[in-house]
Amino acid sequence: MIDMQQIMEQAKAFQKQHQDGLAQMKIPFSAGGGAVNVVINGNKEVTSLEISQDAMGDAEMLADTILAALNGAYSEADRRVGERTPNLDNLDLSSIMNMFKQ
Repeated sequence: MIDMQQIMEQAKAFQKQHQDGLAQMKIPFSAGGGAVNVVINGNKEVTSLEISQDAMGDAEMLADTILAALNGAYSEADRRVGERTPNLDNLDLSSIMNMFKQ
């Protein structure tokens, strides 16, 4: 007989391991020729933001450069997380469903 509690515990452990892995990822991105450097983790949380002194002159340009750095980092995070995450689109759940028909 299938132990559903054990399956659920394994699923929770896998989820926690996956989330911990995302939190540990470091995804750097630079914009404006290095004027703005940002680092985010796999959860898309900004962990570091550096702005060069030279970028401080024009507030509008600085804001645009920060947005470009963040958006680039977010796109890179999506790409990297997608590589790490198993594709469940073609997962055949019929064998699991058959377990409950018994």
